[in-house]
Amino acid sequence: MAFEVNDSAGKLGGFAKEGQALAVCASGLSFAYPGGLEVLKELSFGVLAGSRVLLAGATGSGKSTLLRCLKPELAPHGKRSGEVLVDGLSVKEFNPQLSAGRIGFVMQDPHQQIVMDTVKAELAFGLENLGTPPEIIQRRIAEIANYFGIHSWVDRSTSDLSGGEKQLLNLAAVIAMQPRTLLLDEPTVGLDPIASREFLELVQRVNDELGITVILVEHQQEDVLTRMNQVLYLDKGQLAFDGTPREFALWLHESAHANKGALPVASRFYLGQPRESAVDASEIPLDVREGRWWLWQRVTGDGESDSVPRTRGKECLVSLQQGGVLHSQGSYACDIGWYYPWHCRCECLG
Repeated sequence: MAFEVNDSAGKLGGFAKEGQALAVCASGLSFAYPGGLEVLKELSFGVLAGSRVLLAGATGSGKSTLLRCLKPELAPHGKRSGEVLVDGLSVKEFNPQLSAGRIGFVMQDPHQQIVMDTVKAELAFGLENLGTPPEIIQRRIAEIANYFGIHSWVDRSTSDLSGGEKQLLNLAAVIAMQPRTLLLDEPTVGLDPIASREFLELVQRVNDELGITVILVEHQQEDVLTRMNQVLYLDKGQLAFDGTPREFALWLHESAHANKGALPVASRFYLGQPRESAVDASEIPLDVREGRWWLWQRVTGDGESDSVPRTRGKECLVSLQQGGVLHSQGSYACDIGWYYPWHCRCECLG
């Protein structure tokens, strides 16, 4: 399913420790489109098997190009140098059948990927092209339809599906081929917030339960960052950051990067507070649940960390309520009344 690191020649750049399994490894990857426009510049990184990776960056930074360079039959035409290994094999060695069986790809536009008239036929299409026996195809369709909760509409016409249903079908059809690595190029674009969150939950479930490595391109990080293990950030074709989601949030904030507005609200609020000491990246909240817990600690005094002074600037009388029950009341820095999960009531005192 992945290859163990054996870096005796020192070619992997220390992306993983000896014996760890890498799903993807790139070394000195560069790419230029015809005409000389260099989009990727000397990229080197490793992705551990079974991890969830966010590939982030501004529009035009090379994210989609990099993702397609990992899928041989979708690789763009141009001049490429460097090496890319997937499951221990150079992508140059992948034939279409091997690539289809090992590397799944979900496109941004759900309408572009569907080729068959019915849901059942779409689920079977990839398996048929892999030469899967008919009896196994039927069993696989039943299993995948039940797993993704689409068994009630397997006989529907694909033209009758909504955008969210089509993207769900695309994901199901890819997973039916049992890939080891799943690449997703902004799959939630055009989906409403509920459909987007449900789709991301399914992607996380696929990773958790099936062990499939996930590499996801996404601009908005509100519901994404907390689900990831690793973040790769491209800036004008160069790898500007490679680390954990919390380290990424701190890096984006401290670098005063224009894209820091894409961080989750809880992260931005935490990082925007006045401090007397350096920020500990391990404490940065990535979602509402973590932000609520951090806020609770600050107001009640619970917890060991007290990096945010409570006497600086305006103070507010804060009432934390949940389900109509008053949990705590105390002084805190102004402007937290927006924190709706706890129904905070903020009355400025100064």
